[in-house]
Amino acid sequence: MITMSAEQVVEEQLHSYNARNLEQFVSFYSPEIKIFELSTGAMVVSGFEQLRQRYAARFQSPNLHAHIANRMTIGDYVIDSEEITGILESGIYRAIVIYEVKESLVHRLWIVK
Repeated sequence: MITMSAEQVVEEQLHSYNARNLEQFVSFYSPEIKIFELSTGAMVVSGFEQLRQRYAARFQSPNLHAHIANRMTIGDYVIDSEEITGILESGIYRAIVIYEVKESLVHRLWIVK
């Protein structure tokens, strides 16, 4: 296994996201992935199966594309300001996404929308 920095892992999963390549996309995540909405603390994804379900539907959008407006990396954490088209019918979906990367996999992710 090739060891990647936290920023490399997040960048590669972004490329997979934009290519709508589900299997490659999930390969950058831990099987125990947990995704939370930061404002409520609600867990929206727990594990590979829920990750696949959530993104399989999203990857059906032919106009799906994520653009990183700003990125900050601190150790195992990558913080992206994302602008995503193809999710909302009326424009750009904006979110702050915080990735926790360990052993070249995303283990935890928090979304601020």
